[in-house]
Amino acid sequence: NWEKGFAVAIFGGVGVYSLIYTAAFAGVMATPPTMVEAADWIETNIPPNETIEQEPEILFNWLVPKLSRQEDGASARWALVLTPNAEVFLNYAATPESYAEIDWYPVEEIELDRAVEFYTRILGDASRYALVQRFRRGPRFLGIPISDQGAPFPMRALAHPEIRIYRRLHD
Repeated sequence: NWEKGFAVAIFGGVGVYSLIYTAAFAGVMATPPTMVEAADWIETNIPPNETIEQEPEILFNWLVPKLSRQEDGASARWALVLTPNAEVFLNYAATPESYAEIDWYPVEEIELDRAVEFYTRILGDASRYALVQRFRRGPRFLGIPISDQGAPFPMRALAHPEIRIYRRLHD
């Protein structure tokens, strides 16, 4: 009988864990998207005459706020980074042999050099940019944060993408 009790305890524990994890991610989906919060913050905190640079290759363009003052190149004072996008490109740049043609985007259509240059310029050790604002929705259950580090990429990156806004420190 102890074997039956042990099996019930194991399956019950797995069921409770699954319920908590699902409820935590469902809570994320019940909140406004990070792109709405980021767009509101930009309108309130960045003067309308200042431009904002975005990544040259945006794989998940439906996750970023629509900006009317976007500029390509390093002349913009501000930079907006969608972290799932950065993760894909920086992982690809580090180990291109581990990606297949079907992974995320046709490899031959990616301007990899431009994308890596952007992330290196904004996120690298010699960056002249400082993180000003971060927008993220993390999964929580009853107010307790639940780690999403082990969650599949689409679940943690596309369900609640982190958006970061950086400001150039000096010219």
